[in-house]
Amino acid sequence: MDYDLAIGTKVLNGPLKRTKGIYKLKAFGDHALRPMLCLGPVDAAGEYTILEGATEPNTGSIIPSDVQDRAIKTRDYVKAAPAARRQAHEHF
Repeated sequence: MDYDLAIGTKVLNGPLKRTKGIYKLKAFGDHALRPMLCLGPVDAAGEYTILEGATEPNTGSIIPSDVQDRAIKTRDYVKAAPAARRQAHEHF
């Protein structure tokens, strides 16, 4: 799914406040999954990187509560050396 369709259908929300480029993917099911991701880091127009997993129960609060901070740290870690952080099986 390309970026415009993901944003337009509200499957992808963001960038989230105070995150400088972290997005929340909204997957519905028995549990509301809310993985945090970013565009890139190598090809911002052609790839997404899933950074952290999260859920959002009926309470409206995301679990874990610090997932946005953790996603920022993970993104910065991956951006520092993307080739060293990826494995062959992770390329799509």
